[in-house]
Amino acid sequence: MAADHTKDMMIIAYNTGMRPGEVRKLRWSYIDWQGGFIELPPEVTKEGAKSAETKRIPINHNVKAVLNKRRPSPGVVSDNHHENYVFAYQGKPIKGAQGSRKSFKTACENAGLVYGEDGIIFHDFRRSVKTNMLTAGIQKEYRDKILGHSLKGMDRHYILPSEDNLKNAMDQYTDWLDSQVEAVWENLDHFLDHATKKGLKVLAKSLKLLVPPARIELAAHGLGIHCSIH
Repeated sequence: MAADHTKDMMIIAYNTGMRPGEVRKLRWSYIDWQGGFIELPPEVTKEGAKSAETKRIPINHNVKAVLNKRRPSPGVVSDNHHENYVFAYQGKPIKGAQGSRKSFKTACENAGLVYGEDGIIFHDFRRSVKTNMLTAGIQKEYRDKILGHSLKGMDRHYILPSEDNLKNAMDQYTDWLDSQVEAVWENLDHFLDHATKKGLKVLAKSLKLLVPPARIELAAHGLGIHCSIH
């Protein structure tokens, strides 16, 4: 359905809210394994031009599973080697936005989903994460910090979330996300059992390939797909 690297990029995006470019440029040197954070330097983030801060994003169990699967053997990675990149295609870093955009478009087409302005684009994952964090009850200041939105006014000086604050917020979001994924999976199973038209069954099977393995909750507002099937 989707290339392995594309599916893993989607998992990272939908669990962290990272921008497409941030996911594509992710390096192993940005992973704080001991602390449990992804650390994005200013030059990688959109905020880089305005802020000198490193963006720190808690790693949940879904992201950790992807990183562990793709993690190279000790001693393989070097700063000047392509294997320093978490995501690669045919052994080389994914060059430019067009590379990741093309693979995501192919995945959408294989799943029978509309790609583009009238359908789905990769940035919709980030929009969905922000919406879903709100639905999951994550405090605004923690949402903004994880997504890399600057706090406004005096909040920049007086609200300083700790690492534990951010990890707890991510745990809360992850629990909510996982429960939504399971609900969609159950709905698709029910739909497959009762669908009478071959085309609908093919669509449901395609959607199932995008759910738990890719940890994508297809009822997300930002994706514009409704899967509450009864």
